[in-house]
Amino acid sequence: MSWFLSQLHELTFLSMVLRFLTATLAGAVIGYSRGKAQHAAGLRTHILVCIGAAGAMIVGEYLVSVKGFDTDAARIPAQVISGIGFLGAGSIIVTGRSHVTGLTTAAGLWASACMGLAAGAGYFSCVLVMCVLILLVLEILYKVDKHYVSQSRQMFLYLEMQRGTRMGTVLSLLNEHHVRVYAFDRLGTDTEECLGYRLNVEIEDRDLHRSDLITMMSGIDGVLYVSEM
Repeated sequence: MSWFLSQLHELTFLSMVLRFLTATLAGAVIGYSRGKAQHAAGLRTHILVCIGAAGAMIVGEYLVSVKGFDTDAARIPAQVISGIGFLGAGSIIVTGRSHVTGLTTAAGLWASACMGLAAGAGYFSCVLVMCVLILLVLEILYKVDKHYVSQSRQMFLYLEMQRGTRMGTVLSLLNEHHVRVYAFDRLGTDTEECLGYRLNVEIEDRDLHRSDLITMMSGIDGVLYVSEM
């Protein structure tokens, strides 16, 4: 047993295989969680990121301990931390109404890369702890986050109004129902028929729900479309 454990901490063929298998398993666990939710970066993406990061860590260690290069073993792995940002940026989408999605997926890819570096370094306990924590954040805190957002009284609204309709009509209705408007500006659609606006509001009436506010605003003459951003 002591021989086996010593092999894991040294850069041997056995330890290399085990490090890559650990990275593959850890990446698969996180990737499956994202893939089943229909996110662009799913099972295969997370596995490849984790394996690639592990490989970078192993190569860095190999150049120093085996080849004897006079260089910093962490130099190559360090580039993974910054380089993975390009892949993460590709998963972030800004829709036509300035609704940003993919930030969690990008953060998950970055965390998976760090997990791969730990696997490549043979720090298996770190991989286990990271994998569990990342999975808990993605699975359990997702529900907490959704509940928090749904209970929040402050929200951003996007509405499209028929050109010529006065914004004062909308603001007056919101004021009557105790909805505070912090700011509004032009955004999105700008055609001969309609204009798009974004409103930052807070519902002060505890009996008025977010969905009720959207339904109420949809009934205003001249308002063509209302949605939460």
